[in-house]
Amino acid sequence: METFRELQLTQLQVLKEMDRICKKNNITYYLAWGSLLGAVRHQGFIPWDDDVDVCMSIEDMLRFEEACRRDLGEEFYYLSRSQNKYNYIFWHRIGLKGTTCNIRERLDLPSDNGICIDIFPLFVLPDDKSQWPAYHRLMKRYQLLCEKYLHVHTLKREPSLVGKCKKMVHALVPDRLNLRWSQKALSKLINLQGKTRAYLADYGTGSLPAVFSSEIFETTVELPFEGVSFPVPVGYDEYLKTTYGDYMTPPPLAERANHCERDDILIDFHKPYREFWAK
Repeated sequence: METFRELQLTQLQVLKEMDRICKKNNITYYLAWGSLLGAVRHQGFIPWDDDVDVCMSIEDMLRFEEACRRDLGEEFYYLSRSQNKYNYIFWHRIGLKGTTCNIRERLDLPSDNGICIDIFPLFVLPDDKSQWPAYHRLMKRYQLLCEKYLHVHTLKREPSLVGKCKKMVHALVPDRLNLRWSQKALSKLINLQGKTRAYLADYGTGSLPAVFSSEIFETTVELPFEGVSFPVPVGYDEYLKTTYGDYMTPPPLAERANHCERDDILIDFHKPYREFWAK
């Protein structure tokens, strides 16, 4: 239980640093997913949850990355592919140096994986709903391009011959070309966003995004979270109903999960993740 609470408080420390930088640079973000639910239902972490999720527009996320290059405290790191080609997720993270939090099988992959919080980008879906499937496919392509070094890392353990061949092909794509393709896909995703900005999509949930009315994010309100106030979407009630249904009723005990209880994840508060990298 001490480790569990220490993980929560460490992530709260990272969240406070993010909040500081956003306020300094006039960047809008929102508590999201379980963190938003925790703020509304528990005024802090969900008692059995041990991660922090936030979201912001894709434009603000790119601005935030630039702000972190200038303003991020020395004890923190910023995870993005532009700062480390081995980072294999399409969303971004802020984490604490000198710590480790990663799947054990990926510890030797030289990506940035300390104790961190997730920053999910919100994309404006095209105004014409008939274009959404094509937009989703483009996003899937962007995600796959971002995963190059994860594919390289898991190639030997891939059980499927078809999957092994696909990963091998991706592994053979030169880094510069892979990065150029992924940047082109991201630019296209941004340029194809709807002009009316009616619907926003969060692709952090898997192959299909969570889709929200833009009115939910029209402005922010402050809610208490672990004794500190953080911004949430003004339409947080609609957000949570869309995501969780009857969100004020906690799930059954069997459905309450966290990272601390997973045998496949290593959490270390004192050993830097870089010490696990393959030499």
